[in-house]
Amino acid sequence: MKLINTTPCKTDDIATPKDYTSDYYKFYFELMDYKNIAYEILLLFTNDKIIKLSYGYEVILNIQMIPDIVKEIASKNIAIYQIIRYAKIKS
Repeated sequence: MKLINTTPCKTDDIATPKDYTSDYYKFYFELMDYKNIAYEILLLFTNDKIIKLSYGYEVILNIQMIPDIVKEIASKNIAIYQIIRYAKIKS
Protein backbone atom coordinates (compact mmCIF):
# COMPACT_ATOMS: atom_id res chain seq x y z
CA MET A 1 0.00 0.00 0.00
CA LYS A 2 1.48 3.35 -1.04
CA LEU A 3 0.15 6.53 0.50
CA ILE A 4 0.08 9.40 -1.96
CA ASN A 5 -0.65 12.83 -0.61
CA THR A 6 0.23 16.07 -2.33
CA THR A 7 -0.73 18.31 0.59
CA PRO A 8 2.31 20.43 1.38
CA CYS A 9 3.45 20.97 4.93
CA LYS A 10 5.58 23.62 6.57
CA THR A 11 9.29 22.92 6.85
CA ASP A 12 8.94 22.69 10.66
CA ASP A 13 6.40 19.86 10.21
CA ILE A 14 8.64 17.58 8.16
CA ALA A 15 9.27 14.23 9.93
CA THR A 16 6.63 14.99 12.57
CA PRO A 17 3.05 13.71 12.94
CA LYS A 18 2.01 16.78 10.90
CA ASP A 19 4.07 15.56 7.92
CA TYR A 20 1.49 14.80 5.23
CA THR A 21 4.01 14.70 2.40
CA SER A 22 4.64 11.60 0.34
CA ASP A 23 8.17 11.33 1.77
CA TYR A 24 9.42 7.95 2.95
CA TYR A 25 11.63 7.12 5.91
CA LYS A 26 13.50 4.07 7.13
CA PHE A 27 12.06 2.76 10.42
CA TYR A 28 13.14 0.12 12.90
CA PHE A 29 10.36 -1.80 14.66
CA GLU A 30 11.59 -3.58 17.79
CA LEU A 31 9.26 -6.43 18.72
CA MET A 32 9.14 -10.18 19.20
CA ASP A 33 7.52 -11.86 16.21
CA TYR A 34 7.76 -15.62 16.74
CA LYS A 35 5.06 -16.49 14.22
CA ASN A 36 5.89 -13.78 11.61
CA ILE A 37 2.54 -12.10 12.17
CA ALA A 38 4.05 -8.59 12.40
CA TYR A 39 6.07 -9.32 9.26
CA GLU A 40 2.88 -10.16 7.38
CA ILE A 41 1.25 -6.95 8.62
CA LEU A 42 4.25 -4.88 7.49
CA LEU A 43 3.99 -6.50 4.05
CA LEU A 44 0.49 -5.04 3.73
CA PHE A 45 1.89 -1.53 4.06
CA THR A 46 5.01 -1.65 1.87
CA ASN A 47 6.24 -2.94 -1.44
CA ASP A 48 9.84 -2.37 -0.38
CA LYS A 49 12.18 -4.92 1.13
CA ILE A 50 11.69 -5.69 4.82
CA ILE A 51 14.95 -6.44 6.61
CA LYS A 52 14.63 -8.96 9.44
CA LEU A 53 16.87 -8.28 12.44
CA SER A 54 17.36 -10.14 15.73
CA TYR A 55 14.59 -8.25 17.51
CA GLY A 56 12.52 -6.70 14.79
CA TYR A 57 12.47 -5.26 11.30
CA GLU A 58 13.78 -2.37 9.24
CA VAL A 59 11.32 -1.09 6.67
CA ILE A 60 10.75 1.96 4.48
CA LEU A 61 7.40 3.63 5.10
CA ASN A 62 5.51 6.89 4.93
CA ILE A 63 5.41 8.48 8.39
CA GLN A 64 1.59 8.61 8.37
CA MET A 65 1.37 4.80 8.11
CA ILE A 66 2.91 4.24 11.54
CA PRO A 67 -0.27 4.62 13.69
CA ASP A 68 -2.19 2.19 11.46
CA ILE A 69 0.63 -0.35 11.58
CA VAL A 70 0.85 -0.07 15.37
CA LYS A 71 -2.92 -0.64 15.70
CA GLU A 72 -2.76 -3.72 13.46
CA ILE A 73 0.21 -5.25 15.27
CA ALA A 74 -1.24 -4.48 18.72
CA SER A 75 -4.57 -6.04 17.70
CA LYS A 76 -2.67 -9.34 17.29
CA ASN A 77 -1.38 -9.02 20.88
CA ILE A 78 2.22 -8.41 19.78
CA ALA A 79 4.13 -5.97 21.97
CA ILE A 80 6.09 -3.23 20.22
CA TYR A 81 9.05 -2.15 22.35
CA GLN A 82 10.12 0.78 20.20
CA ILE A 83 9.88 2.31 16.76
CA ILE A 84 12.83 4.38 15.58
CA ARG A 85 12.78 6.64 12.53
CA TYR A 86 16.27 6.50 11.05
CA ALA A 87 16.42 8.72 8.00
CA LYS A 88 14.48 10.16 5.09
CA ILE A 89 14.79 8.11 1.92
CA LYS A 90 15.59 9.91 -1.30
CA SER A 91 13.45 8.93 -4.26
